[in-house]
Amino acid sequence: MARSLVIVESPAKAKTINKYLGRNYNVKASYGHVMDLPKKTIGILLPGEQNGKKGKRKRKAKAGAPVKKPVKPVVVTSENIFEPTYEVIPSKLKVIGDLQKAASTAEAIYLAGDPDREGEAICAHLADKYAYGTLAPTRESPLRPHYLKWLFFDAGVLEPAMSMRRYKLAAPARETGWGDFETMVSILSRAVEGRAFIVGDHLTAADVVVGSSIQVGLFNDFLPRSPALVSYADRLGARPACKKASEATWLAAR
Repeated sequence: MARSLVIVESPAKAKTINKYLGRNYNVKASYGHVMDLPKKTIGILLPGEQNGKKGKRKRKAKAGAPVKKPVKPVVVTSENIFEPTYEVIPSKLKVIGDLQKAASTAEAIYLAGDPDREGEAICAHLADKYAYGTLAPTRESPLRPHYLKWLFFDAGVLEPAMSMRRYKLAAPARETGWGDFETMVSILSRAVEGRAFIVGDHLTAADVVVGSSIQVGLFNDFLPRSPALVSYADRLGARPACKKASEATWLAAR
């Protein structure tokens, strides 16, 4: 029977969690970040560039040298301009290889980074590395900018807004970037109203991140129980993988 793969950040945490989840789960660690901005380029897509690099004159290959597989160019548009161009950290190539090997035979894959911005970035990068999956739109997809926007909406907007609401904190004097709490809820509700998923027509890592915070917010009354948010949370909660994760969480907490 195929086991489900759970990816956490540290090997010590992987060992501990594996004891709780049992033999039906294979818990592995990413050992922190697996991708970073390139060292020799600016690391963002700029006008007139492809793949984050300016065009260079082609050099003649040496005799007997291996032929490199051409990289599919990424055309810079108004939608993806200034998007970061991350690359795998050289020291993490073996880690990525081990994770991909484990993922290829897994029944399900759970990205379980820490609940902070760093953890969300690690999960987003891991989602990008599984080309056979659908957790992240490719860089060529027109949905990519919307995916990135909602993926980091959680740590940059939703979490701060819920925390300020929970502890009755006043908004900072400087511009918050998302307005007041009611405006944030209105934007979020419109984004999920009548939609199965927040980006495109299938589940992505954006649903995993934003959806989990909505479920926590509704359960603890940090968010108003608007029909759109409740319906979206219920749809995600009804997914088999979400049910399994919830069951495993309750078993571990007992």
